Amino acid sequence: MKNYTIGRTQTNTITKQQQTTALAYKAMLMACAGLLFLSLSTHVYAQTGRVGINTDDPKATLHIKANNTPAQPTDGVLIPSLDEFPTTNPGSDQDGMLVFITGNGTPAKGFYYWDHTATQWQALAGSGTGGATKIDDLSDGKSDNDGTEDGSSIFLGIEAGANDDGDDNRNIGIGYNAQVPNNNGSNQIRMGNGNITYAGIEIPWSITFKRGSKSQIRALPYGLNLVKQLKPVDYIRKNNEHKTREIGFIAQDIENTLKQLGYNDQGLLSKNEEGLMGIRYNDFIPVLTKAIQEQQALIEAQQQQMQAQQQQMQTQQQEIEALKAMLEKIMEQRQ
Repeated sequence: MKNYTIGRTQTNTITKQQQTTALAYKAMLMACAGLLFLSLSTHVYAQTGRVGINTDDPKATLHIKANNTPAQPTDGVLIPSLDEFPTTNPGSDQDGMLVFITGNGTPAKGFYYWDHTATQWQALAGSGTGGATKIDDLSDGKSDNDGTEDGSSIFLGIEAGANDDGDDNRNIGIGYNAQVPNNNGSNQIRMGNGNITYAGIEIPWSITFKRGSKSQIRALPYGLNLVKQLKPVDYIRKNNEHKTREIGFIAQDIENTLKQLGYNDQGLLSKNEEGLMGIRYNDFIPVLTKAIQEQQALIEAQQQQMQAQQQQMQTQQQEIEALKAMLEKIMEQRQ
């Protein structure tokens, strides 16, 4: 009686008949394995550390080459397809493992790999929920993401719009740390942060005006009375490396002047949530226009007054000349 091992290591005491049967099965298995290897050997090639399919010169650990010309619909590789991710997370040995989610379950359709460091399945870029499918997915971008898609704000730049409340505010911020004045406000635009030293454009800005979109339209109630109290200044901006002097107004001075005139609701001044004030210099065009008109009216009134005075002086001169002539005539008669 002899001991035999077939497959994994195991030792069993068998009879002569069992020994003969086992040897027969072993021979049959070896024959099948030989046939299988022979059938595959024309397509699968192995080199040290590399395997090639349909190529005898594999260029990588696994090199698969299509052997159909033209290409056929089946020329490709199918990886495991899943409707849902496994209920138990893979381990570190599966870090980088790739699966295909069919889209028939909860996860979005696409290719995913196991990221053991993050302990989650990550979608490949452009697949499933991977990659940037909207501005809010960018590391340097932000947009309203409440699902309504009816007026999202857009922010591009590191920390741009960081303080925006994320509602459908329809704000725009471009550049590093670009923050709109009112974090809860809407329809605001901000280019750059407070350190911007230059802004340029080749053509003038066009300001649209639709009468139908305005209400409570009235003639500008101030002009010359405001202009006379303005305090133009020149200054050097602290972040101006060239130290060139700029001109303008101090917002607080204008605010005080408007308050003295009784106007506290004028939009040419703005103030953000940090208390920083801003001036809309374009708004001074109507103010200066009104001031010029008022000044011109004063000039014309003075001219009319001067003309009337000149006419009066001419009349008085004529009267003096007439009296002088009468006096001379009387004096002649007395002589």
